[in-house]
Amino acid sequence: MTLNREFRSRYRVGGTEYVRYGPRDWRYADDEEIQVPGGRDMRLSERFNPIIGSQNGEKAVVLIDSKDIEEAPDVLNWALLHGTPIRGESGEVLQVLVPYSEWEEHDEISDVMIAPELDDDEGVRRLAALEVQLRKTERQLAKQTKERDALLIELSEGGMTRQRAAEITGMSVGKVQQIVKSEELASNEEVLVGILLEKGPLDLSLLVGHAKETPGIAGTKTKIKKILTLLKNRGIAEADPQGRWRVTEKGRSALKKLRQRDTASQEDSEAPSQIDGLDQSDSAVAELDTATK
Repeated sequence: MTLNREFRSRYRVGGTEYVRYGPRDWRYADDEEIQVPGGRDMRLSERFNPIIGSQNGEKAVVLIDSKDIEEAPDVLNWALLHGTPIRGESGEVLQVLVPYSEWEEHDEISDVMIAPELDDDEGVRRLAALEVQLRKTERQLAKQTKERDALLIELSEGGMTRQRAAEITGMSVGKVQQIVKSEELASNEEVLVGILLEKGPLDLSLLVGHAKETPGIAGTKTKIKKILTLLKNRGIAEADPQGRWRVTEKGRSALKKLRQRDTASQEDSEAPSQIDGLDQSDSAVAELDTATK
């Protein structure tokens, strides 16, 4: 799995380093395929304890303690630029008053993560740790399933019967058939996979636009989305976290096999018949046999 996204920041706690891919998408620096369970950006309102004032029933202003600004200038210094300082008798800044809209704009701290595995509650931390292990196990299972399915397809092409494969794996014959047939593409699927290979990765809107310009596939955005879902379920195509679709290695293999079969079929149809291919001596033998009969 390839993650084609630029991360904005890293965050380290103890000996563990995390990578930020989005406000609610943090991953482990040493294994970026695994999302941190419940990992998200920390908010200023969680880190500090500001006083929020309301006007006409709506949040209007936020009062920030100057000590918080001094201790965390990297995330609160903006308040001195956009807010109104409240000073003491000797002129020192005690608090800063900022509009609530300004506070909301800066509320998300993109370089600090909050996650259950960092919680003070031991039970919460244990649950998060087990979830990480489960995600790694599921990934390994998915990898081994993919390898088994690929071998089933290979052995099937080599002559193994569906019944024999079912006996070995414990699956039903129907399930084996479904796996073996998973690489076969319908005509509209073939066109869509071809577009993704040539133009991809593409988001759904761009893909629909290319599809409308391509002969052999006609459909609305909803229909094409259904085809993509079928391709995803069979491991032919996948979408990255940004929603851009691409063809998997299995999809490339399926399209290659289909085109090879089409080429072989075309060559067979264009090949001369046995009688057309006889040379003069063969023709003479054929005439002699006919005369004898």
